[in-house]
Amino acid sequence: MKTLRQSIRIQRRLISSSDREKFAKQLLSQIQKLANFQHGQKIALYLPNDGEIDTKYIQNFLKNRGFSIYLPILVGKSLKFAKVGKNFRKNRFGINEPISTQILNANQLNTLFMPLVGFDQFKNRIGMGGGFYD
Repeated sequence: MKTLRQSIRIQRRLISSSDREKFAKQLLSQIQKLANFQHGQKIALYLPNDGEIDTKYIQNFLKNRGFSIYLPILVGKSLKFAKVGKNFRKNRFGINEPISTQILNANQLNTLFMPLVGFDQFKNRIGMGGGFYD
């Protein structure tokens, strides 16, 4: 699994910034068509890292419609979700996290968008290997 993960990450980093931008917009378009979000829901996104699709368009779309946006934060060996505000800090992996007093567990969210490296042959999610989203 480690070799597959590394191979996919290398391939993902080779995607041009213009293609990444195009993919981010395509993802937003799919979400707009398929999602049945209700006003006031708590939705968790992620900030892109290591060539992941940027969620800024999704965040703006949802925020402009009154949704509460949360981003992952590391609390020890656990993953929690903090409400997005104006202030951020870098975690131990160098990824920005919101500084917030409004922190939720995953089961308190209505929708959770997860980053991924790719899928295996059975269409199971392959993450970065830290087990935070397991």
